[in-house]
Amino acid sequence: MPDTETMNRAVENMVRDAIACTGSEININIKDKAPCEYMDRMKQQIDGNGSFYGGIVSMDDLQANLEENCIPECFRDMDVNDYKAFLAMRRKMIAQYIRNYYENLE
Repeated sequence: MPDTETMNRAVENMVRDAIACTGSEININIKDKAPCEYMDRMKQQIDGNGSFYGGIVSMDDLQANLEENCIPECFRDMDVNDYKAFLAMRRKMIAQYIRNYYENLE
């Protein structure tokens, strides 16, 4: 049985892997960080204090990206302990996204 630290790292990796809004290069840059850590860097990027993760340059860009990928806004403050809650929120958002899509078919 893996130790707690190994399990925590595995869960953190699953959270990152579940987030489709990041590319391979970004995944490499954030691989050892919780969302609450790398989203602080994203905020710095948006504020014009460096370029760390892709081409998101405004809060509107970030918000649109999170919405398009069914990522709950509160994910920015999450860590490994929030993984199950993150998945539950994301499942609901994906279900709503699919529901909206089908309701708008002509």
